[in-house]
Amino acid sequence: MQRPPSGRGLPLAPASPIHDSINRIAGKQSELTNVVLSADQQAILRAFVEREFTVSALGLTGVDVSREQIAVSQKSLDTRTRADSRRDRKIQSTLASISIVYSAIDRGELLNTDLLLRIHDPFREAAAAPAGQEAEAGQGVKESAKVMARISAFCQWTAADSFKELNPLEQAAIIVLRLLEIRPFEEGNVAAAVGAGSLFTMRAGWPPIIIPEHLRPKFKPAIGEGLKMNTRPLVDLLAESLYEALESSIEFIKDLRT
Repeated sequence: MQRPPSGRGLPLAPASPIHDSINRIAGKQSELTNVVLSADQQAILRAFVEREFTVSALGLTGVDVSREQIAVSQKSLDTRTRADSRRDRKIQSTLASISIVYSAIDRGELLNTDLLLRIHDPFREAAAAPAGQEAEAGQGVKESAKVMARISAFCQWTAADSFKELNPLEQAAIIVLRLLEIRPFEEGNVAAAVGAGSLFTMRAGWPPIIIPEHLRPKFKPAIGEGLKMNTRPLVDLLAESLYEALESSIEFIKDLRT
């Protein structure tokens, strides 16, 4: 099978089958789907998932934030109030990025350069400076022709049949690994990678990539193994994380109804 566009490439699949993990996730997803929710409850559940994604994505980079802080940022986004502090801007950006992935799923949008840039910086267009001033350095995109060409080539490759043949766990793992290999942004590569990888788990009807705190120590070693052409540790980590995310959603709904 063809490798992704790169100087050295990445393997496309672990050697052993992972059907058991997929069936386990599908069974838990079916359990969640069978719960009848009102429109309001669906919105509350989605807000919960967005908070959990934000805790996870920021936690993977060593930024510890509470769910209460994230809830406050959610309300600020609802009222279109931009945060003042760097920490709160990161929270808002991560919340907005997973919202962009939800919207992309609804529209059937494929991964492309524009979508990846929006996942990385949801407020990108709003970052333009007033007339007569330089634009604020902070978007963090190494927009050299070489880097942008690599991003574009990779996004095009994800639409190829060779990639589509993979299951969602493998697709998500390769997206994360490849983007962390390219590291196209000055900062925010991890959050962008798990956001882009979530496009493929969510397309399968699963949650976004939410790695719980007790599993985070496995993330960097799994990435290291993946960059050495062994993707299985990351695939297994994503499988375990997705299952736990579904369990958390089910427990959240139970608490919501009590």
